[in-house]
Amino acid sequence: MNDSKGIFNDKERKLARYLETYTTEQILTEAGMSSSAALYELKKIRLPRAVANTIVYYVLATNNQKLVMYKLLMLAGVCKKLGIQDAQAALTFIKKYYVCHQHLH
Repeated sequence: MNDSKGIFNDKERKLARYLETYTTEQILTEAGMSSSAALYELKKIRLPRAVANTIVYYVLATNNQKLVMYKLLMLAGVCKKLGIQDAQAALTFIKKYYVCHQHLH
C-alpha cells in the first residue's frame, strides 16, 4: 500500500516538473492542438505558466484529447481566484475538482 502511494507521489512530482519546464504552446503542440485561441485566452487571465499547463493537461486528459475552451477558461478563472501559483498546487486543486465532479456524472 505504501509502495503505490510512493509511486503515485513520484509520478505526480515528475508531472509537476514537466508542467513547469515546458511552455503552454509546447504542450499544446505536443498534443497536436492549434494553440492560438487557447494561448490568447490564458494570457489574458495571467496565470503562471505551470498553472496554465496543468489546466491544459487536465482538460485534454479528461476530454479525449480535445481542448474544451469553456472548461479550460472556467478552471483558469478558479485557479486565478484561488491564487494558485505552481504546478503542484494546481495538481492538488485539479485532483480535488476531478473527484468532486466525477461523482456528479
